[in-house]
Amino acid sequence: MDIYRSQYTAAQIEASIGKSPRINTTTGEWEIWDISSGKYVGTGVVNVTKDYVDDHYVTAGQLDGSDLGERATAEGAGVTASGEYSHAEGIETVASGSGAHAEGMGCYADNDFAHAEGQDTSADGFTSHSEGCQTTASGSSAHAEGYHTVASGDYSHAGGIDTIANHRSQNVFGEFNVEDSSVAESTDKGNYIEIVGNGDYNNRSNARTLDWGGNEVISGKLTVGAAPANDMDVTTKKYVDDAIAAIRTALGI
Repeated sequence: MDIYRSQYTAAQIEASIGKSPRINTTTGEWEIWDISSGKYVGTGVVNVTKDYVDDHYVTAGQLDGSDLGERATAEGAGVTASGEYSHAEGIETVASGSGAHAEGMGCYADNDFAHAEGQDTSADGFTSHSEGCQTTASGSSAHAEGYHTVASGDYSHAGGIDTIANHRSQNVFGEFNVEDSSVAESTDKGNYIEIVGNGDYNNRSNARTLDWGGNEVISGKLTVGAAPANDMDVTTKKYVDDAIAAIRTALGI
């Protein structure tokens, strides 16, 4: 059944003197209070039955040929809410998972309870979330944000520009990182907990990596702003050089 937005004008609504439009339970047509005749009248503009509304909770804007799941809602242009209890809004968005939510333009929430928003984003993993532009969250409960990022590991996060988080519980941000080379499945831990990318379109690279053993590798230098106070504190070359010079001076060397 085709569902159309009500074509009553604001002036007509105002003229209804506070009486809200209603669905005629006999004809299935929307009616508005007509002040001149003192009764509800309907034009048949909205062709929907009360039973259909009760069964589907359809909202305004659903287009011809779009698919609606049980108790799903869809609003906008070319939107589809085919998953039960799902919601799609905007332009050409699809919410096909149960309880899924797609909004924006060209966004797909394809798994149960997934959420895709922005432009051309995909939330393919169970309870995943994608946002921004051209991002993909395919891991279970994964989160992708920014531009052209991919969070394929379960419970992973990818943010920034063109970053890839491909293993479980991994956090990747920055730009154009070198992805974790572990052969483990995306449902398992890889080599790294965290990766910071500092590459560009032509050359992927990492500014920093932190592995599951707590070992950290930094591609640049580490600058420490305070003198060490405890045995395991990190210090600077200058601090060591100055300390050695002071000892040599004290010993007259």
